[in-house]
Amino acid sequence: MPQRLDFVRFRIGNYELDVAFTVALELAERAARAPDEHARTAAARIRGAGASRPIRLSAEERAALGRVIDEWEVDVETVHRLRTHLPRSHD
Repeated sequence: MPQRLDFVRFRIGNYELDVAFTVALELAERAARAPDEHARTAAARIRGAGASRPIRLSAEERAALGRVIDEWEVDVETVHRLRTHLPRSHD
């Protein structure tokens, strides 16, 4: 029985990096909404990734994806700050 793959593999130069499938899909969703055409093509590559080959991005796509990740980190920080001010649920 084949092992289930829970990651997407990116190839950057000679380096390969496994990213959790759910994280890669969220990144693709965010990149697809970006105004940058290169971010949208990177999103399409991520969505179309198969299990057998790593995703290869152009220099422009890598730069655009980096900007998407930078914006995402800002969003995460904002959500964490908001969460600290919201009441906790009582079990």
